[in-house]
Amino acid sequence: GGFVTFQGTSMATPHVAGLAALILDANPTLTQTQVRSAIENNALDLGDAGFDTLYGNGRIQASNSVNSVLTLSVSDVTVTEGNSSITPAAFTISLSAPSTSTVTVDIATADGTATTADNDYLDGGIFTLTFVPGDISESFVPPVNGDTTLEPDETFNVTLSNPSSCFPVVI
Repeated sequence: GGFVTFQGTSMATPHVAGLAALILDANPTLTQTQVRSAIENNALDLGDAGFDTLYGNGRIQASNSVNSVLTLSVSDVTVTEGNSSITPAAFTISLSAPSTSTVTVDIATADGTATTADNDYLDGGIFTLTFVPGDISESFVPPVNGDTTLEPDETFNVTLSNPSSCFPVVI
């Protein structure tokens, strides 16, 4: 039982190809250049700083590379406000694929034609929403206040900012 050792590009290629497939599964809209950047930018640099002829860009870090391309999205919601009391407007915030690490994102409401000044909905400030590893959706439920004012349909906005461990937000 002797063992043979191999090294070099021919040994790395299947690992990098597999990682590229995982990245595209998490975010199928990426270009070849974006996939390559996700792999290179998240590699653990070995040897001399930056690219070198012995280690290339370093050792791939699959979890970091995949997590770096995840996207967040917000569902549209329609509610009937009613004439009194509070109606919840339940928004679903989704990740494009499960993350292997915790992802956080700040979430807030902003006036549209519905305003907090008219008491159309309650603004609770900025919240941090947390996705634990494996989660792909969380809820955000700002309350809409009912009133007897005759008015057209009104809107307010939900804004996501400061995502951690993921790609930009898609709304």
